[in-house]
Amino acid sequence: MKTAEDFIKEMESSNLLMSHECTFKEYVSDIVQFQDMICKMISGNDYHEGMRIDEALFIMESTARKKELRGHPAVHNGVLTMKKLAKEMAITMSGAKGESLVYRTLEFLNRPNTQIFRNVYIADGIDETELDDIVLTDNGVIILEVKKVKSDLTHTEDGRMVFAGDECYDKVPLAQKMALKRRLLKKCLEKAVGDKGFDIPVYVDSFIVFSAPKRQFIKIDDRYRREKHCFRTGLNKKIESYIG
Repeated sequence: MKTAEDFIKEMESSNLLMSHECTFKEYVSDIVQFQDMICKMISGNDYHEGMRIDEALFIMESTARKKELRGHPAVHNGVLTMKKLAKEMAITMSGAKGESLVYRTLEFLNRPNTQIFRNVYIADGIDETELDDIVLTDNGVIILEVKKVKSDLTHTEDGRMVFAGDECYDKVPLAQKMALKRRLLKKCLEKAVGDKGFDIPVYVDSFIVFSAPKRQFIKIDDRYRREKHCFRTGLNKKIESYIG
């Protein structure tokens, strides 16, 4: 029978979620594999392919109640950790789905001489960031920041994105994040252009792209106009008519 130490060693040897630098796509892959490992560890013979963390959590709590261990500090902490992981999984997979839908939308983009780059990681030795998409047109460069939304939202004066009246998922204001993304990409492109011997100005634009469920009307309160935005359904039209 495996002990807690055996499980810990097994998880450590997997090397999942150990890298400090990874793209969102790599993080999604790691966290899905991590979920699979946790489910196998908790469910044992009840494990099935495609099991999610909330199912494993149900098994964990049910077993703890049967053994009258629900109040044990270690079990209590384990349940709390599992709930945090379940929330992180929900947010991550929602983001991945939103990005996938936007990329499929861009496949129907009708603008000649346009290139799309996905999940681009850039750093300047001090700051670092990842860009969901970069759209390179013959008239400018556009960063796309994808946000999957299911409820009305408000852009606050300080650039935050608040859902359902009072819930904000971003650790820093979205406007601050976008300013960093534009600055780092501009710096990177200016160096690339300079290395080619050209002395031309580089301007980087950006759009927040909201990906909402089909047939669901989402209202956006954006009285301060800190960032340009559009819905996924109107993205191609924005890019096709874009003049930098």
